[in-house]
Amino acid sequence: MGPENRVQRLSIHRPWRAAAAIAAAGGALVLLMPAVVRPYQAEAQFSAALRAELRGDLAAALPLLEDAQRLAPENPVYAVEAANLMLRTGRIDQARKAFKSAIERGSEDAAAYRSLAVIDQLTGHRAEAIWAAKKGFQLDRFSRASQELLSQTTAQ
Repeated sequence: MGPENRVQRLSIHRPWRAAAAIAAAGGALVLLMPAVVRPYQAEAQFSAALRAELRGDLAAALPLLEDAQRLAPENPVYAVEAANLMLRTGRIDQARKAFKSAIERGSEDAAAYRSLAVIDQLTGHRAEAIWAAKKGFQLDRFSRASQELLSQTTAQ
């Protein structure tokens, strides 16, 4: 085989390699696209939920918050807001679960810990109430609310 045939054979294989590389990159993009888009979709749902809540339409806000949590389960902010909304609508057990979910997702919101402590106190979960009050205090030592709740919880 002469040098001419070799050059001709290489040039035939190059377009196929380029096409394969483009196809692989496209496949990777298809796989990564949901991971890139979901946080933006979650934020849009969260914003819609906040607007509904500001309008006083709490019934519309909760499903939007649940969608935001489904789209970005790693974001504890959505779970905290859902818990606050559940608390406002008197769904104490659901609020407790949502606050715990937010904490499991890594929330460092002292108010979420304080709310959980109050719910735990009201529902007879004293040890959990003390733990949540201590954690809320650790996250916000200079908050009068955190100080008073810790004193109240540990004094009982």
